[in-house]
Order: sequence, then C-alpha cells, then structure tokens
Amino acid sequence: MLGGGALRTVEAEEGRTENRISFHLNKDGGVLLKLAVPSVASSQVLDIDENEQLVLQLIEEVGNKGIWRHEIHRKSKIVEVQLNKILKNLTTKKLIKPITSVLAGKKKMYILANLEPNESVTGGNFYSGQQFDSEYFKMLHAMCYKFLEDKAEEVRKLPLNPVEQRMRTFLSTSDVHEAIQNSKVSKVELKPQEIDDILLTLVFDGKAEHVVRTTAQGGHTNYYCAVAALIETSGLMRTPCGQCPLLNDCKEGGIISPSSCEYMKNWLTF
Repeated sequence: MLGGGALRTVEAEEGRTENRISFHLNKDGGVLLKLAVPSVASSQVLDIDENEQLVLQLIEEVGNKGIWRHEIHRKSKIVEVQLNKILKNLTTKKLIKPITSVLAGKKKMYILANLEPNESVTGGNFYSGQQFDSEYFKMLHAMCYKFLEDKAEEVRKLPLNPVEQRMRTFLSTSDVHEAIQNSKVSKVELKPQEIDDILLTLVFDGKAEHVVRTTAQGGHTNYYCAVAALIETSGLMRTPCGQCPLLNDCKEGGIISPSSCEYMKNWLTF
C-alpha cells in the first residue's frame, strides 16, 4: 500500500489509450494518481486516501471483467461499513461504476468508469438486461441454418463429382456472419464468434456438420454444412421422456415422477 496523504492531482496522460492507473511520487514526496483513460477529464482534483487507493487498484487489476464486492472486501480486509462508503465515494467521483452479471443476478460488481463490461459479464447480444433473449436466438438459429441449406441446394445443382460437391457445400463462419449482416435481420452488429456459437448449436442439434480447415497462414477456420436427418424424429422422441435415461424408473409417487419432473415442466412451458 502506498504511503502519503491525500492525492492532489490527477492527469490523463496525453496520447495514451491504455485503461491503466499508475501511482507516482512527485518531487515533494507527494503521491500522484495518473489515470490513462480518455474519458477522464484532463485535469481534476481528487481526495483519495490509502484505502480508496487500494480499492481502486483492485478494481483496475481485473479490467473489464469486474470484481465482486465480496472479493474486494476479502482482498482489502477493509471493514464492511467503510468499504461501502469507499465504493460510494469512488462511484460519485466517476472513477468506478457498479455492474451486474448475467451469472449472478443482483450481486454487484465494479469496473473502472470508462470501461465497458466484458461479454462474459453481460452475456453479449443474446441477453437483454439479465434475461436471455430466446426469440432473438431462435431467429438467428433459423437464419444460419437457412443459409447452410441454401448453399447445399445451390451446390447440388452443379455438375460436380461427389467429393468436390461435398467440399463446396461448406461455409465458413465468416461467410455466414457476412450473410447475416447483409440480411439486416439483426438490429445490432453481431461478432463472428457469436455466429460461430450459433452454428455449433446446429451441430449439436444434428442439423449441421463441422470441420476445421488450416489456412495458408497456419491458422484454423471453422466450416459448416447442413445435413439432413436420416430418419424423421418422432413426436415422442422430441419430448423429455423420449431421451431420458431414467425413463424406466419414472413413476407417479416415486423419487422420479412425471409430476415433479423439471424437464417436463420446462418443455410444457416452452
């Protein structure tokens, strides 16, 4: 922990873009807190004591992933009442801001005020606030599958041998991402990784095949193609009972029963 009294001057270092906080001693032995963040005013006066410095450092260290209030308390060893006051003061001075994670409901996390939360915290474009946007995901899921199907249908019409036809049926993640962006079906700009996540769900659903190809630069690219089910899935197999490994042990009045089955309740609600 740094010694010295209150910090007197804060300056954003001109020309730097890193979201970092650093501490320096001036000629008179005072402590300078330098915030290299574009959103902080180029010059402002702050009164930050040693405990506030410590809390600010802990929050800065985790970047845009945020840190739980409980974790700040554990690492700083600052008593609860004082910590609450410090967090409130730093928030008021717009040095930090509270955020919530899709994984932890109403529990507060903190990041530097000039940062945007990581997608692991917000859930990305598939979340609206704290809720997973299932309708939006389903729409994108259907669109991705349609692009793969259209590509397969297009290739089937070409006079190609079976091997070449199969090779040309695949679309890369970038191909599908570009098609989704050009279709304007999404009001927000999606990232290639988000499209890749959707394409992988098609693989898990048995609707697509996935291969990895090596690029000329030595990297790797994911490719996908639509596949047709060999046998149409029956209605029973689409219910939770049709795929449940405990089906034979399920009975009314038992430990496992249809009336208490969470999977059946979710399926009926859906």
